[in-house]
Amino acid sequence: MTLEDKLKGSIQHDLLFGTHKFELEDKHLENCKVVSNRINLLDYLPKESVCAELGVLDGKYTKEIISRTNPTELVLVDIDSDIENVIKGDSVEVMNTFEDNYFDWVYIDTDHSYELTKKELEVCSRKVKDDGYIALHDYIWYDYFNSILDDSDIYFGVVKAVNEFILSREDYEVKYLTLESGMYNTIVIRKINGTER
Repeated sequence: MTLEDKLKGSIQHDLLFGTHKFELEDKHLENCKVVSNRINLLDYLPKESVCAELGVLDGKYTKEIISRTNPTELVLVDIDSDIENVIKGDSVEVMNTFEDNYFDWVYIDTDHSYELTKKELEVCSRKVKDDGYIALHDYIWYDYFNSILDDSDIYFGVVKAVNEFILSREDYEVKYLTLESGMYNTIVIRKINGTER
């Protein structure tokens, strides 16, 4: 059995043998601005808006969102968090409780699996306004930092899910991409004809 056969159907297979299938085109990147990190990224997202953070963890980024964007409404969702005001539950199920075109922007930092990220993109594409943004953290293939710490192999499906999402539609582009020093980047997408805020 070849390595390709052994890995077939996995993120590892896609990383080693299939990245060309998910490569974005220049038209998806022509309006992309590179930003140094996800904290500074918040300076480019709409202020005093309705937004959501899916995957809150310890709430550090939540504090940055509040401080830098002063949202009129911030919906916090996490599958397992004890932080006050967090809706505990599945991100897709919770987002489906909101009306379509409700949010100005959504920040996704959940389990980074291909399957969940794909579902989150689908639901958020309906829940975010036409001129809104969908941001996804950990736009990388492999969690090398944690593999060093605990000798585990953790592969992320964010790149595949985001790129497939963009390539399967004619109306989405990359608006921002962070270039983090540790390369745990954030990508922000929006509809191509979304009006600038």
